[in-house]
Amino acid sequence: YIIRKININSGITTTFAGDTNPGNNSFGFVNGSVYNARFFDPMGIALDHYGRFYVADNANNVIRRLSASAPLGIAGITPGKISVTAYPNPCADKLIIASAPKGTAELLDITGRTVWQDEQFKAPYTISTSDISPGVYFLKVSSGTQTAVEKIIVQH
Repeated sequence: YIIRKININSGITTTFAGDTNPGNNSFGFVNGSVYNARFFDPMGIALDHYGRFYVADNANNVIRRLSASAPLGIAGITPGKISVTAYPNPCADKLIIASAPKGTAELLDITGRTVWQDEQFKAPYTISTSDISPGVYFLKVSSGTQTAVEKIIVQH
C-alpha cells in the first residue's frame, strides 16, 4: 500500500509512505521513512486542526501519523502507559467506556471531526450512539501527555 498526495493544481504527486517497487511485499506494519513504511489495509486519512495527517491502518488495528514535512514517512501513535476499554464494539445504541484514565475524551469521525467530547471525563461512562451515523469512529482519551485511541464501529 502507498499513501500519496496529489496536488490538484500542479498535478505533482508526492509519496508520503509505502514501497513503490512492484513485486515487493507492500503490506505489513512498519513505521519509518517514506519507502520503508508498510500498511495493511489503510481505510482513511484524516487531518487534525494542527495540520497533522493520520491514517487508519485497519488490518493492523492502529492509527498512524504521516509526516508531511521532511523527512517524509510514518510514525506510530504510541498510547503510552494508558489504555481505554470500550464495549460493545461494534455498538448500536450505546457505547460503554468501562475503563480509561481521567482527562479529556473525544469521539472522532474518520475525518477527524469531533462528534462527542467531555473535557472532565471519568470512566465508567456511557455514550448514546443512537443519534450517531453508522461508520468508523475513534475514541481518544488524553491524560496529561499520554493518549489512548480505540477504533469504534457504530452500526444500527
